[in-house]
Amino acid sequence: MNELKVNGTQKFMGIDIPIVEGGFGKDQKVILTKTVAEIHNQPLKKINQLIKDNIEEFEIGVDLLDLKSGYLESTEFLKGIMNKQSISNSTNIYLLSEQGYMLLVGFMKTEKAKEIRKKLRREYFAMRKVINSTEQLKATYLLAIYNGGQDAVTASKKLTEIEVEEAKKPLIEKNDTLNTENDLLAQKNLEWADRPLINSIIRAYAASIGGNFGKAWNDFKKELLYKHSINLNSRITNYLNISGKKTKPKTLDMLDDSELSSAISTAVSLCRENEVDIDYLLNNKAS
Repeated sequence: MNELKVNGTQKFMGIDIPIVEGGFGKDQKVILTKTVAEIHNQPLKKINQLIKDNIEEFEIGVDLLDLKSGYLESTEFLKGIMNKQSISNSTNIYLLSEQGYMLLVGFMKTEKAKEIRKKLRREYFAMRKVINSTEQLKATYLLAIYNGGQDAVTASKKLTEIEVEEAKKPLIEKNDTLNTENDLLAQKNLEWADRPLINSIIRAYAASIGGNFGKAWNDFKKELLYKHSINLNSRITNYLNISGKKTKPKTLDMLDDSELSSAISTAVSLCRENEVDIDYLLNNKAS
């Protein structure tokens, strides 16, 4: 497991929440269920029970980690978040990736929870580290402006340039995401069209419809049949009849590698048409 660390706190909806990174990937922002309970104004016990009731839908190591199940060698990083007694008495201390958090909110099934999810994605998960040198430059320019004189004029221009670049950054990131998606759909990066990515996209879609994975996969299969004449249900039925097995194979195992690009374009389109945010999945795959 990647090292876990707390990089201070940030204000969110009037609450100081810890900025936790690591666990699932280096410097990847994550969130404890304790924090989830606080921002959603729910008892921690209720949030943990929601996870337990749907534990089969969470992929351990991708969506969820239980820090009381041997994933945590030291509780040092939890100091300041939980007291020693709480850590000791807790049966589970769940840590969620961004994808895991989105999945959890899907099980809450309230519009208020969805609103908080969107806000948290924008203001917590999507926040990038500020480059220290830039902050130092801004501080230097502000001091020069404060001191006045000819240097203040130059400093003001330089500070404006930095602020303009910072304002443009979200637009550039959005454009990069669209370019990534366009490349993907144009089949320029077929190596991206792998089964785990498709699975993650369908899971994100499922989270947006209340964690209904059966409906999510059915919608995907219907779209794939309609757009590309790929009938996965028929293939599954034929497989069971020919093999004599009673256990259904995994849906994506019924796809030939040559069909993966069609499958991923279908999955992406399904999410876009239903306004499901999957930028973080595409960006993570690109990085």
